[in-house]
Amino acid sequence: MELKHIIGYSPSSCLNLKWSRLPHENIVVFSSAGVLITMDVETLQQKRFFFGHSSPISCFDIASHGALLASAQEGKNSIIRIWDYHTARCLSMLPMPVVTMKCLSFSPDGRFLASVGKDAHNKELIVVWDISRIHRNEKPEILARQTSDFNILCLKFSPIDNFRLVSCGKENIRFWRIKETGNIRGSAVVLN
Repeated sequence: MELKHIIGYSPSSCLNLKWSRLPHENIVVFSSAGVLITMDVETLQQKRFFFGHSSPISCFDIASHGALLASAQEGKNSIIRIWDYHTARCLSMLPMPVVTMKCLSFSPDGRFLASVGKDAHNKELIVVWDISRIHRNEKPEILARQTSDFNILCLKFSPIDNFRLVSCGKENIRFWRIKETGNIRGSAVVLN
């Protein structure tokens, strides 16, 4: 048997809906419970299914070069899966010591993956992973880690510097810089 189509979309657990980054491809990526699905918007044919999560997917991102996809599942001790976009094969699983995963973001060159979630003390936890050696079957390592008292709903890398990020949350926008010590320092934008 071969799966041809999944009916469903899970906006209650994952609002993400993204276009494929590959040129000449008119494909949208979305989640349905614990499965990621790629669908051609012209033919409505579902091309790939990414199976492996045991809980609903809460967020995902696609690297700018289009070859990697990362997704995170809900629940205590969340898991991030990094996928090969072309084969739908899981390349690595990253444990996150959080209760709720909020967002994932690849750096512009695809070397780093940033993740944000709420830890057991109800603080935002930012973890930046070095995933540059994932294609050589080496396990990703934590590059930097930082807790924050400020609400974070979205976190993105700067398009020109892999060591700078920006976040936005309830009543705050912050700029972050990854230090060589493994810390992430933030400064707030004055919103008045």
